[in-house]
Amino acid sequence: MVNQERIMVLKMLEDGKINAEEALKLLDALNANSVDNFIGENAVKMKELFEEVKVKADEFAKRVGPHVNVAREKIEETYKKLEPTIMDVGSKAKKVANDVADQINKSIKKNCKSDNDCNCDCKENKENKENKEHDDFK
Repeated sequence: MVNQERIMVLKMLEDGKINAEEALKLLDALNANSVDNFIGENAVKMKELFEEVKVKADEFAKRVGPHVNVAREKIEETYKKLEPTIMDVGSKAKKVANDVADQINKSIKKNCKSDNDCNCDCKENKENKENKEHDDFK
């Protein structure tokens, strides 16, 4: 029906009964009506579809929800059981890392023979410090 109305508007334009601006206004009005009609015709279908999706989503949530809650509770229980062990392993790892770092520093200081002021106990470094102190005293 809308196509027939458009043809009528174009025929009126062709016959000179209306100008181009009036034809555009009429065609715009026909387009608006066709959109409104489309929405009106499909609104009920869309509402029914959304209701169906909502019902299915609710059913899914009811079926899956308890399983998700059980899994969450089991994860929390497991974490509570493991937390002391995790903390203990972490503190032991930190102590081992500190001990290793101390041993490395001791080894470096013991074996250092550089001219740098590294505060180690090597002979060369002691001599450098003594010479520096002697020079500063002058």
